[in-house]
Amino acid sequence: MCSYGCHIIPRPHDKSLCYNGGDTRIVVVDRQSSLSDLHARLSHTLLNGNNFTLKYQLLNEDLDSLVSVTMYEDLEHMIEEYDRTMLASTNLKSPRLRLFLFIDKIETAASMGSLVDDDVKSGIWFNADFLSRGLSDSAAVDNLLELYNIPQNDSFADLEPQNAIRKMHSKCLIHR
Repeated sequence: MCSYGCHIIPRPHDKSLCYNGGDTRIVVVDRQSSLSDLHARLSHTLLNGNNFTLKYQLLNEDLDSLVSVTMYEDLEHMIEEYDRTMLASTNLKSPRLRLFLFIDKIETAASMGSLVDDDVKSGIWFNADFLSRGLSDSAAVDNLLELYNIPQNDSFADLEPQNAIRKMHSKCLIHR
């Protein structure tokens, strides 16, 4: 059984972990498959090509002890665990190893770009005048001077923003 798109959360009444949401499919894995083949197949058929982390649940273990499969040796151990589960099974149904696919965080973070773009669009919509990050105008530097009690007769307007900040910091050390 292969579960994906899920969240593992604590149950409210006993705080033990449970699987919530997502989908579960029966997946047949060829013993001769390489880890990269397995990853490619699962990614293509279940996750629309997204990268993921593969984990499995040991028999009679809770969800807090999932085992990660990151290299070929881990895949071999997973197959050995399945074989042990088969030998220990006393019923007629073949036992199932439970796999979990967790979509990599990097990909979900990359999707945040559209949210940032929307913020910029709303700034244009409301006619906001944005300064580029890391730069300041002279009025902002003057306000910082007031906060640090630096005399206003010191001119920072002719300096680039980064140099003005350095000069301001050197003045702060003198005036403290």
